Amino acid sequence: MALLRTAAAALLLLLLHCGNAQLIDDTPYPELISLRQPFAGVWSSPLLPSAWQSSVCANVTATVRGATDASPAGGSALLACESGFVDAITGAQWSSSVSLAPELQLFGSGTTIAGASFLAASPSTLYRVVCAASACTFAAAASHTVGAVQDLLAFQSVSVSGAWFVWLTGPNGTQAFRMTPTTASPVYSDAAAYAALAYSVVKREVALGNRTKLLLLDASAAVLEVPNGFAPPRSTAGNALFPQRRFLWVTNISQGWGGEVDDVVSALAYDDFGLPSDGLGSGNGTLYIGNPTALNIMMPDGTMTRVDGMGGLPWGNITSLAVAAGPTGAALPPLPTRPSRYVYVGTTMGLVLFDPFGTQTVAGMPYQAWASPYGMAGAVGGAPGTSVPAAYQPTWRYLYGPRWFPTTPADNLGSSIGAKGIVTLPASAVGALHLPVGRNQQLQLGQPSGADVAVVITAAGVATLQTQQWTLADKAELMESLLPPHIVDGQVNDCNYPSFGVATTCAWEPEGANNGLWTSLLVAAESFRWSVTQADEAKAAAWTVFGGMKLLNDVTGIRGLIARCASDSSYPFPNQPNWYHSTSVPGYSWQGDASSDEVSGHMLAYPVMADLVAAGNASAVSEVAGVLVNMARYITQNNFTLVDVTGKPTRWGHWEPAVLNGLQSWSDGRGLNSLQILALLVSALKYTQPGSADDTLFRNALQYLAYDQGYVGNLANLKINVPSDINYSDDELMLFAYYTLFSNANVSDPLQAPIYEAALTSIKRSWYGGGVARSRGNLWGTIYLASIGAVQPAGAQQQPSAVRGLRSVGASHSQYSKGQRHSHRVHSTPALPLDAPATPSLFAANEAAQVAADVAWNLRTWAVELTGWPAQNSHRQDLIRDPNADRFGNAGDTTVVLPMNERVQGRWNADPFNMDGDDGTDEGDPGVWLMPYWMSRYYNIIGAPAPAVASNRAGAI
Repeated sequence: MALLRTAAAALLLLLLHCGNAQLIDDTPYPELISLRQPFAGVWSSPLLPSAWQSSVCANVTATVRGATDASPAGGSALLACESGFVDAITGAQWSSSVSLAPELQLFGSGTTIAGASFLAASPSTLYRVVCAASACTFAAAASHTVGAVQDLLAFQSVSVSGAWFVWLTGPNGTQAFRMTPTTASPVYSDAAAYAALAYSVVKREVALGNRTKLLLLDASAAVLEVPNGFAPPRSTAGNALFPQRRFLWVTNISQGWGGEVDDVVSALAYDDFGLPSDGLGSGNGTLYIGNPTALNIMMPDGTMTRVDGMGGLPWGNITSLAVAAGPTGAALPPLPTRPSRYVYVGTTMGLVLFDPFGTQTVAGMPYQAWASPYGMAGAVGGAPGTSVPAAYQPTWRYLYGPRWFPTTPADNLGSSIGAKGIVTLPASAVGALHLPVGRNQQLQLGQPSGADVAVVITAAGVATLQTQQWTLADKAELMESLLPPHIVDGQVNDCNYPSFGVATTCAWEPEGANNGLWTSLLVAAESFRWSVTQADEAKAAAWTVFGGMKLLNDVTGIRGLIARCASDSSYPFPNQPNWYHSTSVPGYSWQGDASSDEVSGHMLAYPVMADLVAAGNASAVSEVAGVLVNMARYITQNNFTLVDVTGKPTRWGHWEPAVLNGLQSWSDGRGLNSLQILALLVSALKYTQPGSADDTLFRNALQYLAYDQGYVGNLANLKINVPSDINYSDDELMLFAYYTLFSNANVSDPLQAPIYEAALTSIKRSWYGGGVARSRGNLWGTIYLASIGAVQPAGAQQQPSAVRGLRSVGASHSQYSKGQRHSHRVHSTPALPLDAPATPSLFAANEAAQVAADVAWNLRTWAVELTGWPAQNSHRQDLIRDPNADRFGNAGDTTVVLPMNERVQGRWNADPFNMDGDDGTDEGDPGVWLMPYWMSRYYNIIGAPAPAVASNRAGAI
């Protein structure tokens, strides 16, 4: 058995690493796109279409009276406003022949309903509405007594063509009518008022819910038109046409009366998408019951379960429910290739998407994206205290705030969805609808998935949500298209909007910048892109942004001193500290006081650029590497400090032993800055000539710092994980320094080999013991796998995983002599320990697969819009809060990292566990996504899209 396990481990690792194999295929994944359309006068943004700037929807709030999936425009979502109707998909409009009351409710099914385009109900009258050309006419079909209608339901007779059963409920009771194109006859009356109605075509059942009970009526006789001597009923227990099947009590919290339903019923929806072979408890008439406390789910066999925050429901206070439209009884593809099919849960604070068939796979293996602490009894036969198998894990998404909904600047988190506020449309109804993306919504990328479209109505407007099938290559194309306004003089930075959410003008500004750091990410990204694709535009882009980084060196007038930012005279001279007029580059000013952040970025980018883009051109390599060597020399000759133009070290430019080993106030930077300076010296050594003055300088510096001053020992517990001192900016500097060291060190050099070994031990501790793995960051995962040798570029020599350990190569550092030369300038393979196993461990293979899964997850869930939309998650009930105070004295971060499109759109120095933040007035640069994507492509973590997928991309329009 041990031999089989060893062989299996070896085979798995071999499959992961051989040739050009990648850990994750770039197969299409579901990308949710939101097109926000505000009502006129609420928030007008050039980012959005002008269809709503119309006469029929002119008021600012509460203009939507109801919605239906029947539309004269062809199966779209038809919305009623104060003086007419508008098609939510096409923007087509129809005026109304009557004044539409605020209480108007609509119902439609995409087909003619009893001789009408759709039905409408006022507080006293049921109307047939017929729309033609640009106007709709109302014809009274019947009077009713329920009052202001809270819900309107209709379903078709099976045996009588054109006949429908129409249900209305309001504060005065509940009524039902049998309607044909010419008649409307009452068939049901109940004095009880119900808040929600639903009908199951699979179970032939009507559900009615209120604050007292959930009533289930048998509609079999009705839909088959077998009245059996029907007479109007006098009881609430149904009648011959709609006999009662059963009822369930609703919990009365104030009285302490427990019921099968958690709380007052506010919304109902049946899922009739039959999947009898799955045994998942969804489809076949599963009933979803919304209430203020939880989501109750009645399985087809009548058993009930509940889902609250502990089970994954992000927010309660449910106001509306809708199940994605689908052909009744149709079969979905087998797991795990099944597409998502959501239950849409509208709440007072946004939209919850629940996928009861949810499963995510990585490299063909189930990946557990959601887990209930007590299982979902009935769903897969799980009992309380058990977990649903990973392959059947339901998945949750939470959409809240202006990233998803057209909210106002005054209330930019207002995402309240009212009753009956969700309309789901089958893909066949919306045809070739392909929602655009991009800053000005000018791109069509990916492919419409064939999944349903949901139209969600909020107090401020309408959001049309479409799931599209994207590849990561599609997202890379989008990110590249967003770059131009972020690059000025080759430098990368955020760009700012003139006002909340108005993205048509995105202005680059030089003030308060870390341009060297942000530009370095794009230099690396475009260098990796060039190596992977050999695309001329990638090479040109790399040289453009390298020019920006070189400008940051040249503009100071001191060789080796870098600026934070540089700008020409077209920008006013910033009224901020540490700004100077350049004496070496006329017409430019620059910001001083550069920190270790900038140094970390510069030292990472130059070797990547030199080795990939400049390779084969000695002059180009010299130009790129020369900037790195100048910076290393300048810092080394200034006692390992970054001395500014003032003649004094910058605030954070310290790597000298007197500070790192001598001052407790620098205790949290001791290991980090030790790693930085060692990585800088190692990378600079790679580009110096043996025996040169620089070679001697750097080797002596390495000997002094690493061994004489104990910097190698400082690496052991580098990552500070005391909650009150965790700094996510330091994580960025740390991972950049790790990669710089591992990708440039010559481990055949006895001076460098012990540093390499110490760094391997250090990065493992930082990754697990230091908590970096928890963040599931795509850049951190890629750097980690590349640094420990778990992944290789195409055609590179296989390196052993760090899990197997290393032994010292050649002499120890104590045997080092200053005259000794290292003979190789490449990252060579360290020797294995004598007792190393003959085959890789299964842990190494599983570790690589899991980290790669997180890389793909983070890349895929990154928001397609880089606007810093306000995000709020602190109210969520599905998250556990960290009680420990952070370095700012604040407690309450989430303990589990959220998908990027559900949280603040931060850079790599941001807290990934932060609940709330941002203001919607700027756009982050795409380099933060492009670097991990192209780096993961370079290291074969992510594969290229399949040719058939790549050729189907729609491109710009």
